[in-house]
Order: sequence, then C-alpha cells, then structure tokens
Amino acid sequence: MDGETLPVDEHGHVRVARLLCLLGAVLVSLYVPLYGAGADAPVSMSWLHFGVAGLLVALIGASYISDTVRRRHVAITWGLLYAIMGWTAVLAALNEFAGGYAVGVLLVYAVFGGVVALGSASMRPVLTFLLAGLLAVGGHCCGPLCSRRVPGR
Repeated sequence: MDGETLPVDEHGHVRVARLLCLLGAVLVSLYVPLYGAGADAPVSMSWLHFGVAGLLVALIGASYISDTVRRRHVAITWGLLYAIMGWTAVLAALNEFAGGYAVGVLLVYAVFGGVVALGSASMRPVLTFLLAGLLAVGGHCCGPLCSRRVPGR
C-alpha cells in the first residue's frame, strides 16, 4: 500500500517527504521549550506548535492511506517547509533574533536544508529553499538593522 501505483522514482521522493514531515514535527515540537512558548504570554501558544506538529504527522499517515495524498505528498511537504521557514524567520525577527529564536532558524536551515540536499537529484531545490529562507530572514532582519542609527554619526 506504500505507493504501489507510483513510479519507482517517485517512491524515493515520497520517502524523503515523509522524513521531512517527521523532522518538521520534531523540530516544531522542540520550539516549545526552545522558545519558552507561553512563559511570558498570558495565553499559552504551545498548542499552536503541537497542532502544527500533529498536522505534519497526520500528513504522513494520510500518505499511507490515500493514493491522492501520496501523489501530492511531495508538493504539500515543500509548501509546508516554506511555511515553517517563513514562520521561524518571522518569530525570530519579531524577537530580534534573541537566543532560542536564532537557534530555531539555524536548526531549520541545517536539518531541512541537509535532508533536502540528500533527497534531491540536483542542487536547484536546495538552493531555492535556502534562498527563500535567506530572503525571509533578510527581509525581516534588514528593516530594523537599516533603520537603527549608528552612534557617533
């Protein structure tokens, strides 16, 4: 049932996408203690992190059950990777890349970038993912840095 109707080449892509979903679920779950989610907030946001992790795990399960989900699994996973990268960059930028937030961005880059590199036949998907992350971080980071005045000028 693990994609019998998929061509052999697509089996590998689905397996890598499942691995990315699993790693994404673990990383998003680790954001709760890493970011201290809910420590200073009046309403705990840890449910959001666990909800996203649960959705990623549900996607893995659905890819084993549904042929339609299995055929679209890679595209869905890529979309989720970009969303998680954007989410991580926005959180880090809003918190001025303090401690755990900077570590979160580095974790997403290292883990997702590395697994994407292992599962890709060329460097184009890897470079596209890393460039999108760089633009997300740079877009949020450059605004506050460029607007700060340098002392003595």
